[in-house]
Order: sequence, then structure tokens, then C-alpha cells
Amino acid sequence: MKDEDGRWCGLAVELWEEVSTRAQVAYEYEEVPPDKLIGRLSRGEIDLAVGILGVSAERERVVDFTQPYLENTAAAAFLKNARHPAFRELWAELTQQDLLQVLLFMLVALLVFSLVLWLIERGVHTGHFGGKPIHGLGSAIWFSAVTMTTVGYGDKTPQTLPGRILAFLWMFFGILLVSAFTGTVASSLTIARLNQSIDRLSDLSRFRNGVMNGSLMQNAMTEAGISARLFPSLEAGLKALEDKEITALVGDAVSLRYLVGKDHPHTLVVDKFPTSRIAFAMAARPGLANFQDINIALIDVIGTPQWDRAVDRWIGPDPSK
Repeated sequence: MKDEDGRWCGLAVELWEEVSTRAQVAYEYEEVPPDKLIGRLSRGEIDLAVGILGVSAERERVVDFTQPYLENTAAAAFLKNARHPAFRELWAELTQQDLLQVLLFMLVALLVFSLVLWLIERGVHTGHFGGKPIHGLGSAIWFSAVTMTTVGYGDKTPQTLPGRILAFLWMFFGILLVSAFTGTVASSLTIARLNQSIDRLSDLSRFRNGVMNGSLMQNAMTEAGISARLFPSLEAGLKALEDKEITALVGDAVSLRYLVGKDHPHTLVVDKFPTSRIAFAMAARPGLANFQDINIALIDVIGTPQWDRAVDRWIGPDPSK
């Protein structure tokens, strides 16, 4: 990036300037859009690329990569709390799991049992299921509900042998109904949570995605068949994310963590894809004369404690560790 005085700065810039000093290479900076970088390198219009440049087999065919200087993973930025399942999504998942059908069947079974129990018991003991129909049937429904849920207050009990046999059967049948209801709810909650998890690139298919034009992640998403809006920079994409023009911005974890921590610490959050691996390296045009010297100097630099301190200073500690 450029500082307030317009000078280039950043982790990759510090690394290159130390490498150029050790390799005794004269240079000048030229700003190139990310989507034009590999093409201009392959045509020999520029000599070396420094910045957010991931190594891939496709790129290796047309340019020469140095030793990777930073291991990275793919990641996506989201609005804070935007991925937590809202009540609407949870309710949709519950209804998809036949919760309403289970509830309806429980209600019908409870009413049928209550009606049969009331017909059997209504003339035996007026204090339990007798008296006026609305009172007796209501008591039977109350007994059925507390028996099915295993509460069992004992304030209402059948007195006849057929009534007790019916109640005995209802106890076991009620346990099965409650178990079916509990299992349906638990399954729906689990699926709702899994649907919100972001573990791999394909999980982004349900989001309105953004990605930096010309980045390695743009190629990865295109290959995965995931649509995304293109932005000239990650900063522009993060601004669109905060304005809710998109719901996820895809990039590399290092860059997103830095920019979110610097500019959007209270509104955005970054999630990494643990199965992905991205290696950052410098790229040179084919046949660059002093490429070997540059590569050797780079390996020397990244093996020093100063380099580790520079990484921590620019990127900060990894919150997942």
C-alpha cells in the first residue's frame, strides 16, 4: 500500500527492499492492476512482481516464482453476526424437517386418546372425568398431556380397568411421540448450524460474494462455479461488504485480517478455510538474469528473526492460535 506521503509500504515492500539490498539490484516501482500483473510479467514488460501474489500451477507456466515467503490460507470476510442462523432461517429448517407434521400428529393422537378415555371414565368418578362434557373432556386432555410429557401430576387418574389399560398404552406411545418431536428439533438445529458453517470454498455458494479482480481467489471461485462481483482492491470490496452490497468478500487470510483489523474491527469478521493453502511469493519474468541472486537473498531474509518480527508487526497474531 501507499502511506500518507505516497511511498510504497507493507510487508512485501519491506521484504523486497531488504532483498534488493542484499542482491545488489537496482529497481524502480511501477503500479500495475492485479488483473494485468501476470500478463505483463509473461510478456517481459516488467521484471518482478511484489505484493499479494499467490503461487499456482497456471501462473507457474508463464512466470518464475521465487521461494514462497509466507504461508497463507483462503478466507472470507463477513459482517459480524451475519452468519448466525436467524429465527426465520431456523424456522424454515424446522418446517422442512416435518416438525409441523409431527406436532399435528401428536395433537390428533392426544385428542383421540382424551376422547376415548373420557367416554370410558365419564360415569365412574365425577371428580376426575365426569360432570359436564366440557369439564370431563378437558380433564382427559389435561391427563393425556401430562402423561405424554412424563410430568405425571397424578391429580387425574382413570378408575376403570379399560381406562387404566388405555392409559398404560398411552404412556409408552407418548414417549415415542415426544422422542420423535425431540429428534426432529435436534436434527433441524444441527442442520441449521451446519448450513451456517464455512469450511470450504463451496460453502460460499449461498452468499452474495465479492473478490478482487485478478487475484488467485478469483480463479479459484471461477473454477468452483461460484459467482462473485469483482472489485479493483480488497479495500473496495470491504467497503461494499460493510454497505451490505455483498454478504461475503473472499480473499487471502493475511490481507483480510490486516485490513479488517485496521479499518473495520467493529463491523467485520474474517473466517479462514482450514483446508486451503496459499503460498505468497515474488514472481519474475521468464529469463530474468539475476533471478537466482534475488531468490537466494530472499531465502536468507525470511530465515532471520527480523523477518518474524516484521510479519507479527504487519499482520498481528493469528486469532485462531
